[in-house]
Formats: sequence, C-alpha cells, structure tokens
Amino acid sequence: MIPFFHFLFLWWFIKEVWETILRFGSKSIFMKERNGQKNDEKIKSELDNPSRDNPTNFLPVPIVSKSMITASFLLLMSLEIKMDCSSRFTFYYHNCILTSSSQLKCWGDGGNGKLGYGNINTRGNAENQMSDYLPFVNVNSNVQSIHSGDQHTCVHLSPSFDVKCWGDNSNGRLGYGDTQDRGDEANEMGSFLPTISSGSGVLVSEVSAGSFHNFILTDSGQIKGWGYCASGQLGYGDSNNRGDSANQMGNYLPFVQLGSGKAAISSKNQLHSSCVILDDLSVKCWGKE
Repeated sequence: MIPFFHFLFLWWFIKEVWETILRFGSKSIFMKERNGQKNDEKIKSELDNPSRDNPTNFLPVPIVSKSMITASFLLLMSLEIKMDCSSRFTFYYHNCILTSSSQLKCWGDGGNGKLGYGNINTRGNAENQMSDYLPFVNVNSNVQSIHSGDQHTCVHLSPSFDVKCWGDNSNGRLGYGDTQDRGDEANEMGSFLPTISSGSGVLVSEVSAGSFHNFILTDSGQIKGWGYCASGQLGYGDSNNRGDSANQMGNYLPFVQLGSGKAAISSKNQLHSSCVILDDLSVKCWGKE
C-alpha cells in the first residue's frame, strides 16, 4: 500500500495542474510575426484578448510552474519507481530495448534476421510473444548500447568495447567483409557471431548507425565508416561501399579525415548523410542532403 504522504504529493500535483489550466487556459503565446515585423503593443493586446479572426497566429501552450515540477519530482522520488529498461532504440521496422542487466530484447519485423533470434519471424504482432515470452538476444556478452539501421542492428559490447552487427548485410553494412545476412538462421548469433574488426589498437567509444551504413568513434576522436556509400556518406572521397569484400575492414579501413588537429566527440548518421560534432563544438557533415 502506498503511504499517505504519497497521496498528498499526488493531490498537490493534480491541484497545481488544474489551477494552472484555469489560470492560463485562455492565454496563448504569439508564435507568428505578422509580415515579419514585431509589434509589442499588439502582441500584448492579442495575448490579453485573443482574436477569432487570426486563430492560426496562436498556439495554446500550458504553463508549468516551479511548484508543479517540484511536486512531480518529489512524487516520483517518493514512489521509488524502478525502471528495468536502461535504454531503447527504434527504427522503421523493429525496436530493441536494453535492460538494466545489460541484456537485449527486440521485436517487430524479423526480415533478414535483424531481430537476432536465428530466424526471420516477426514478433509482437500476436499474443504470447512479448514480456516473458520474448527471449533475450544472444550476443554472448553484456551490451552497453544499441544502434539500429533500416534492416540491421548493431550493439556496443561491455566491457570489451567490441561491436557486433546482424541482419541485412547488403553493401557490407554489417562489416564482416561479405554480404551474407546474419541472425536469420541457427548458429549465427551468440559465440557464432564475430566481433567487427576495427583495427589494431582501436578502442571504440561510440557506435552510430545510419539506414545502410555505420560509424565507430574511437577514444582518440577518430572515426571509421563502412556500408553503403553511393552518396559519399562514408566520407572517403568516393562512392565505394566498404565492408562487403575481404581486406576492407580492420587496418585496411582508414580513418575519415576531419581536418588538421580536429577530433570528433560524437557522430550521427542518416539515410545518405553523416555528421560529426568536433571537439571545438563545430559540426561537419557529408553525403547527400
């Protein structure tokens, strides 16, 4: 049973929300400048007296008071809510969650084996498929982060900092030097699934997945990419795919040139483009807009 003071916090929070709605419900925030010019007096007048003639100029915005924030925070703390899922990742056709025990579950479209269960079955579209019925994905290691593309999934492992990928391997996006899908048949996951060769002395600090390509960010602020490159999204000055043939990964895969003295602190990939945030907080992007 929830202690009485928890109900007090809940009652306080609901009271604050209701009073705020009553107090500010008729107010709006002027979001659009007419003809590109500001008119402070007109704005103030229209805020106090909203006009039906210009409904598109206003967007009702609830106003949250400090006491509301305090109340909600104290309520959550007092209820001691324990979340089992530490992170999640969603893409077009499938979803994955990473639990607080560093284990992985995935559901959605299972095509190409991107769910990692050794088949191409869809999960989550029928009864008795989720919750305890949904098994953990076997990657033979703890997982620290999940990175999903259009039809593939990658994980950053712990404590090794290695990377494993499975699913659709078109264009070499899995990074194993071939185009063979993984995760769609038996004996392809767990210890059967190799780690990606990132090169001698390379410690992976971050992984980022685009629709059809991936990047790793090293602890020294350098990046490497592989997979689809038709629009130059790998950043190597050409449109050659990498990771789909032998002698393309590991030490054969060069670092992307970011500029003299430049180091990346984060990377993000999209469908046909890639971007990095540099250590001076500037941003560089390449590929197709």
